[in-house]
Amino acid sequence: MYFRNAEECKRVIESFMKDLSPLDRTKLNIVFSNLGEKTDKEKQWSMIQAFRKCLWSIPEAVERGFTNWLLEELPNRKAALEYHGEI
Repeated sequence: MYFRNAEECKRVIESFMKDLSPLDRTKLNIVFSNLGEKTDKEKQWSMIQAFRKCLWSIPEAVERGFTNWLLEELPNRKAALEYHGEI
């Protein structure tokens, strides 16, 4: 996985919210609110899977391919959030 824990995963995904359509934001918020009693790995998997479905809202992700975009952008965004002390 890309993240140390589910909270870190959520914070990184939330940082992309402004790039998503209102519908995709709503879908992710529903996933976030329904994580419940899942294990940490299950929570991360659920959030990443939901986020992958939202990538159609990000033209650069569509152009570069979702996997390539995720492999570059998730670590970059995580590093930026760590640098600014947000995670």
